[in-house]
Amino acid sequence: MDTIALVPNNSLITETPEEGRQLAVKLARLIIKLTQPDEEKRKQLRDVYGNDAMMLIAVGQTVATSLLRLRLLTIIGKIVRFEMNDYCLVDCGFHDQLEALATLRQTYQISYRTVTEEIVEVESQIVDVYAANHADYLKLKDGTEIRLDRLIAVNGNPTRFAQE
Repeated sequence: MDTIALVPNNSLITETPEEGRQLAVKLARLIIKLTQPDEEKRKQLRDVYGNDAMMLIAVGQTVATSLLRLRLLTIIGKIVRFEMNDYCLVDCGFHDQLEALATLRQTYQISYRTVTEEIVEVESQIVDVYAANHADYLKLKDGTEIRLDRLIAVNGNPTRFAQE
């Protein structure tokens, strides 16, 4: 039997959501091929499941499961790459401003990038600024923790980074 590459081109990253869906369908087909390696058997069974609504629903579930796995693996990969990235030190003056804002117990406009590069804008109170795992973090009232080098701006003031 030929070796089947379950991850085409050794990557789960796609340019568009449509390419992601196509990749999920391809993964589902590869899983079916791996499960039933005999091509003649697959051709015989195609007539059976092609006319059975419940089997077509099962095929849809297989594709959906592959799409979900693809999305989860992509997110996990981004998280691992994010955690492995070196922390970029913020400017000491900016850090001091964040600590001062935390003591005022007021609500601020905060924008930041998540590990999946999504930009999030929230209104929240800063309750703590602290160091952990070789990085500095900001903790919001709802418990959200933001690594300072992921901050974009606080009340419209952009994050300043330390000079090298």
